[in-house]
Amino acid sequence: MRILLVDDSAMFRNLVRKFLSRNLLIKHEIQECTSGRNALGVYKSFSPDWVLMDIKMDGSDGLVAARQIRELDPEANIVMLTQYSERAYREEADAVGVKGYVLKEYLGNILPFLNSQAEAQPE
Repeated sequence: MRILLVDDSAMFRNLVRKFLSRNLLIKHEIQECTSGRNALGVYKSFSPDWVLMDIKMDGSDGLVAARQIRELDPEANIVMLTQYSERAYREEADAVGVKGYVLKEYLGNILPFLNSQAEAQPE
């Protein structure tokens, strides 16, 4: 499984990488990106199965990037992984068509999304 992790915090990206290596049911490869501005280009070259993306990053917006990715690939699997719990952000993410919205403090809630993909893939 290929995962694109988009977050401007190196510390958080490292935390997610370690968390996934301990908890994901399937072999995976993670590509990292530090901004929504670069996410579309990395998405095109990496072709991930899942995108885990923050909303607010230095100089960029994950919701804009999610919209661009979904325009390129309407089947893209995107989960917003953020600290923002405001309803307006959730509604905008829903309007973009993301598959999920997970608060960073509940990182474990990304596993059902990723493991559902793992269960569907033959080993």
